[in-house]
Amino acid sequence: MKRKLLSLLLVLAMVFTLLPTAAFAAEGGVIPVLVQDGMKFRMENGGAYVVELTDKTLTDITIPSQFADVCNVVGIDEGAFKGTNITSVTIPETVTEIGQEAFMNCKKLSAVNFEGADAYLGERAFKNCTSLTEMYVPASGILYDGTFAGCTSLAGVALEYGNMYVEEGAFTGCTSLEYIYLPASIEQIYTKDFKGLKDVEVAGLKDSVAERFATKMGFKFEAEEYPDGLFTDVAGGRFYSVPVLWAASTGVTEGYQDGSFRPDMVCKRWQMVLFIWRFFGEPEATTTTDFKDVSKNAIYYKAVQWAAENGITTGTGNGNF
Repeated sequence: MKRKLLSLLLVLAMVFTLLPTAAFAAEGGVIPVLVQDGMKFRMENGGAYVVELTDKTLTDITIPSQFADVCNVVGIDEGAFKGTNITSVTIPETVTEIGQEAFMNCKKLSAVNFEGADAYLGERAFKNCTSLTEMYVPASGILYDGTFAGCTSLAGVALEYGNMYVEEGAFTGCTSLEYIYLPASIEQIYTKDFKGLKDVEVAGLKDSVAERFATKMGFKFEAEEYPDGLFTDVAGGRFYSVPVLWAASTGVTEGYQDGSFRPDMVCKRWQMVLFIWRFFGEPEATTTTDFKDVSKNAIYYKAVQWAAENGITTGTGNGNF
């Protein structure tokens, strides 16, 4: 045992010596603090998270995609850059989680470049960033209360497909807003933040939440073209066009392998359960329900287990689904 432990310590020592770009320091004697590119990092579950900006003279920040060629940088911790004087930040596609108040009160921050399309944004992530004039918002799912509150210079906002809810307070105090793009994945957007604004243009698909939002607020609406090539048999202008785009952009449906959606086909029981399960984020069931006609190798097996556990389905009787 002692020999194995000694060997492990020697290996760790060798690994640390191979990381010349990082400085290691003990924090509390237990968790190592890792410093690189003027930022402090922590390690968790095989990924690195930005903890704080250590070099306060830096203004143009590029978050590395990897820490010392050891692991991906996957997140930015709560309040990591809060109140600093940074003017721009580039966030790699490896970063998929941005904590609460990560950039709050960065009053000189004028440019945020997301290289990826998916990143969860915590509450008040960019609150009071008064120099921001435009913002591309990656797929976060929900824009929480305070996400862009107090961004008084914010004029243009484009939300990526995959954003579904815009909570009340997400854009409160954004008095300069002139343009907002709402994708077909948006299911709900509260209107209180936008009352009193004039000359705002809303862009999105015809017959979508974007158009209904613009009509309700009295804003100008710009209809975008229905995307070509989504499915070979779904075009714009049909009563199901926007819902199909929403389902595809949120991962509820993937269509068939030949690129078709087949809108006129009958939807089977297993497909409906699979859609609902995907909508809820593909949760794992904690119990098992044995249906005689559901194979463990079926694409819908986990979905049926979850649905049965939550009372969404009880089967058709006699042990059958």
